[in-house]
Amino acid sequence: MRRGAFWILLFVSGCSEPGFVESQPGRREDPAYVADLDCASCHADETRAWNGSHHDLAMQEATPETVLGDFDDATFGEGDASTRFFRRGDRFLIQTAGRDGKRALFEVPFVFGVEPLQQLLVAFPGGRLQSFPIAWDTRPEADGGQRWFHLTPEHVPAAGDPFHWTGVYQTWNHQCASCHSTAVQRGFDEDSDTYTTSWVEIDVGCQACHGAGAAHVAWANGEAGEKRLASVTNEAQIDACGPCHARRSEIVPDAVPGGRLLDSYLPATPLPPLYYPDGQIRDEVYVLGSFLQSKMHAAGVACSDCHDPHRAAIVREGNALCLGCHGGAPPARFAARLAGGVQYDSPDHHHHAAGSEGAQCVACHMPARTYMGVDARRDHAFRIPRPALAARSGAPDACTSCHSDETPAFAIRAFEAWGIDPDEAGGIGPALAAGSLDALRETLRGEPRPLVRAASIDWLGQLSAADPEALELASDDSDPLVRTHAARASASLEPPQRAKSVAPLLEDPVRAVRLEAARALAEAPAAELGERAAARDALLEELVTLLRASADTPAAHLQLGELAERRGQDPDAHYRAALFLDPGLEPAARHAARRLAVRRQLPGAESILRRALEANPESGALSYDLGLLLAESNRREEAVEQLARAADQMPGNPRVFYNLGLLLEQLDQKREAEAVLMAGLRGAPDDPDLLYALVAFHGNLGNPAAALGFAERLVAVAPNPETLALLQRIRSASSAGR
Repeated sequence: MRRGAFWILLFVSGCSEPGFVESQPGRREDPAYVADLDCASCHADETRAWNGSHHDLAMQEATPETVLGDFDDATFGEGDASTRFFRRGDRFLIQTAGRDGKRALFEVPFVFGVEPLQQLLVAFPGGRLQSFPIAWDTRPEADGGQRWFHLTPEHVPAAGDPFHWTGVYQTWNHQCASCHSTAVQRGFDEDSDTYTTSWVEIDVGCQACHGAGAAHVAWANGEAGEKRLASVTNEAQIDACGPCHARRSEIVPDAVPGGRLLDSYLPATPLPPLYYPDGQIRDEVYVLGSFLQSKMHAAGVACSDCHDPHRAAIVREGNALCLGCHGGAPPARFAARLAGGVQYDSPDHHHHAAGSEGAQCVACHMPARTYMGVDARRDHAFRIPRPALAARSGAPDACTSCHSDETPAFAIRAFEAWGIDPDEAGGIGPALAAGSLDALRETLRGEPRPLVRAASIDWLGQLSAADPEALELASDDSDPLVRTHAARASASLEPPQRAKSVAPLLEDPVRAVRLEAARALAEAPAAELGERAAARDALLEELVTLLRASADTPAAHLQLGELAERRGQDPDAHYRAALFLDPGLEPAARHAARRLAVRRQLPGAESILRRALEANPESGALSYDLGLLLAESNRREEAVEQLARAADQMPGNPRVFYNLGLLLEQLDQKREAEAVLMAGLRGAPDDPDLLYALVAFHGNLGNPAAALGFAERLVAVAPNPETLALLQRIRSASSAGR
């Protein structure tokens, strides 16, 4: 990658006159697809429904007919922070602060979305389109719409920030394109830092869901071809809808429509911080992650049971949608599963006045969160509200979300009065809320929903909780998502054990599983893998190719660096590239600073960590690393300050308390040191390092009697010759003292 190309990207903010962009994304010819595919002659009803739908209008060229916002010399904001919207003929222009903070003119060649808001795409050099943060509220004026508004008014990034509208995280080419158009090819060239992004259809057309249509059209014309396109029934709908209705990462460059989801994408598991600890949606995670948690999905409910995929709208309004199955006459395939005799649309069930907002099924079972200022989206887990669990985990509950002037205790009392359990057994929510590893392991063993099993093994891996039995079970799971996260979680195992557990997954039929297995075994010696070493190496090269195709993102460079380091290669250029694009990327900053510290380049390491902390002021991990670095630089008082911040942010991390306690002891702050070590031990009663530190602390004070109890606990959790000898010395000293 040529650094100079990125400097051009960073400092070109606009020109005094619009029309400065040499090229921009557009249509391409592809023999597998049909440009301007017209299905109406054979599929008239579906085509009629699709016309004017959200899919049809997902992205459009900016014209007087398609642009909904006020470009009649309108202004949003004040002073230097204002934005002016105006037209010159049929060209739509904005005047606003660009990447360098100076006001300039920009052209809007495309709009995307249509309801309840429409966003603008701004043309930049190098084939880039940037998503503008001021959008048009398309709701009726009576509902607060027909206005310009900022998508994140609570946090407006400054010029130069990677989250600023001109920054890397607002680049349409890699952030938005693949879901707003059909068969997108990103076309990023790393050497020139430019895009030649193209699509087959500018919107979400038939081929976006059903797959390439040329062979089908050939068959329809009586030629050699395929009668059917990709199926969209039952589980196949997850493959068709999931890529755009999920928080996920791509695992192939330019994935094509119609394939198996886990051959092209890896969905996120429903864990914090994207989700609340009980699995409710939190960040903008779309739909799939909640739907796969539901009993409805497990029972065979498909997207099209509730949604017309061509109209992109629900099939019935209000409670009639749910009563189609839960109203006493369900479709035959669900009849055996549904309890009879329950009148759901009744105050006896919902405990609200008939016809009121609280009487709507979705109010309790699909609570909504609002994203992008005005876009309310419903949680699709269809869970029963459990206010006691929500109160324990810090998650919202449906009751107090509506009764906002009440507390969870109010909801708990109401549930108890109705004879409903306000808590919940099973699932990952209680296990996460309790922080119980045993509960997580039990969930992995007994949970019927694959996504929840995947979340359990994922969370065990994030906690670095080595559990060979659980990993072996997950590696042999029938669901590929569970096997994928088993491979990822295997990092907690010792290398030989990891190779034994994960190596068979290198031959898994699903790409996501194979790639994660290869990543997990990146540093394994070929001798440990035997005949599978060649497969591992080929998969690693496939992974590198994938990441290189996404080299316009900080995350790809971070992963390339981590992969290179594990393979014994030099990762520094990758970490520098990641931090160049996003100086606040926490894991890249930690990796880069660690490598500089090893080479005794402490000022450079400190600079990286402090800049990352500016972007992530609540990061305990960054404060911890900076505290250790400052201690190594003999700046102990500053180190104490950072380690104390880390302890506040990571109360469950015993290593933070261990290092902070030792540092305070070195500064002769004995009382504070003991308090810190004891606080750490309360959070981790069996941590051998904290126990050893307390033995040494009291021993240095000449108080072997106080040290004895900690020495006995240390031997109980870490019995070995060294701890046994230490215990014997403490006992002898204690006896002599008496």
